[in-house]
Amino acid sequence: MKEEISISETFDHMIAFLVRQRKRLFAFLIIGVTIVMVYQNFLRKQYYETYAICTSGISEYERSDELQEFSQRTAVDMINLLSSYVSNKDYTALSNMLSIDESITRAIKKIEAEQLYQQDMNEKYVALNKFTITLLVYDNSKIPDIANGLMNYFNNNKYIESYFSTYQDLSKDLIDKIDLEINDLSTIRSKNVSNSFDIRSENVLEGPNKSLSNEIITLYHIQQKEITKQKHLKPLAFVQEFVLVNKWKNDIILWSVLGAIISLILGIIIVGATERYLLHIHLRDIKKLEEKEKEGK
Repeated sequence: MKEEISISETFDHMIAFLVRQRKRLFAFLIIGVTIVMVYQNFLRKQYYETYAICTSGISEYERSDELQEFSQRTAVDMINLLSSYVSNKDYTALSNMLSIDESITRAIKKIEAEQLYQQDMNEKYVALNKFTITLLVYDNSKIPDIANGLMNYFNNNKYIESYFSTYQDLSKDLIDKIDLEINDLSTIRSKNVSNSFDIRSENVLEGPNKSLSNEIITLYHIQQKEITKQKHLKPLAFVQEFVLVNKWKNDIILWSVLGAIISLILGIIIVGATERYLLHIHLRDIKKLEEKEKEGK
């Protein structure tokens, strides 16, 4: 019961304090918000924020299809490695890595990549073969140059170049072998030669995955899929390129709210401390006055 009374009294004292010092606290609030607005609009270096959706064939080159959850992990890590150079303002090293002019890399405020996920029927998140890149720049005209730099970064990487070259050779070899197999099956079928194995001529869909049972069509389907990957599966490809934004990023509302909260808390501390100090001085003066009155009597 005493605790409830104590809490109630504390709350009443706080309300009374806020009401009593409302003008001073309001002044702190106005000053805080004004400082934030002046900084955001005139003192802070303005920047632009844009996004891109990308895909990479690195996991396919590495033959790491079983690691579906990390299908874009290497590409994402390579992009995020650049952020350490940006945060350290090592624009020379960044310029060498991206093979672009240093004046362009100095325009980068932040660069960050993140794997994309999709929720399946079991409400589990499955990694997609795509990822996003968030780019913050001080000069929006440099966005296309930075995008080209990222392409250079992936295409000139020795590790990726080695795997990509091997993948291209093996893919071409597989396509050629499938082509030979299709020709052989077509020849056998056209001559109606009896074999120890069954060469079907029907095009039907079988099994839970509805796969084609015709050997030639199945091989042709695999071949076309391999050709598509060989032509389009690059070390880095933009599904959606960076948008050339013209409006700089404005966080004035968020920072104004934070500034208002911080200035109000600071005002409560300062005004409260000042009020207690003045009360202490006042009580001390009263005590001295009482002591003098007692001495006079």
